[in-house]
Amino acid sequence: MSFIIPLNPSGEIAKYRAHIDKLSPIDSPEIFGLHPSADITFRLKESLAMINTIIETRPKEGGIVGGKSREE
Repeated sequence: MSFIIPLNPSGEIAKYRAHIDKLSPIDSPEIFGLHPSADITFRLKESLAMINTIIETRPKEGGIVGGKSREE
């Protein structure tokens, strides 16, 4: 995959857009000089952050007896 800007002496935007459409929608770690396993590490870290956020936003069980429920 080529990550260079194509020569376009006419300056037509359609040619640039056609070149951009050919590029992969997911950036490979190699284009940034990283090891291929960097993507796995990134995805694991993002997944753990999402799971922790979900856990933190769950309703907590209260110790108050006779109070209103969340639905009330």
